[in-house]
Amino acid sequence: MLDQHDTGPLKELREKLHTLHEKARAGTLSAEERPFYERTRDDLARMLLFAQQMTRAPGQKFRAALRVRTELDVAIALPSDETRAKTINLSVGGFAAELATAPSVGSKARVKLSLADGYVVEGDAAVVAVNPVGDKARVSFAFQGLSERDQERVTVGVFDCVLPELAKL
Repeated sequence: MLDQHDTGPLKELREKLHTLHEKARAGTLSAEERPFYERTRDDLARMLLFAQQMTRAPGQKFRAALRVRTELDVAIALPSDETRAKTINLSVGGFAAELATAPSVGSKARVKLSLADGYVVEGDAAVVAVNPVGDKARVSFAFQGLSERDQERVTVGVFDCVLPELAKL
């Protein structure tokens, strides 16, 4: 645990990343600041993803993207029905949510995901995993064809969850 009065390089980096992240959320990140912000954010994501991989069960696949636990509102339109749910987790690659009925793996959906900052990501997703949880199903969705802007907004949403935890170090 770091001393609360630490003024070392890690604290400076945390503070700079937090400041740049707030600018990215507000859409005020300058062209000069963007490369450093994205490089630092991507490096941090790789480190955290590596840490997540260390806890995977034998035989479990490696993840391609950092995943965070977060509850966000999502509207899901499947061929069989439409429902509203809360996410269980989020990554730039997709999300998981608990649903009352289990769709088939491979099913296509239209989703509207409300990020914490109010931005709504609307796009297509595919069901990639379904696991029973009591009388419900934990359903994992992979985004398909999100625009670069929406991918960036989801990434910012992931880091909205990461940075407060990093500040506790």
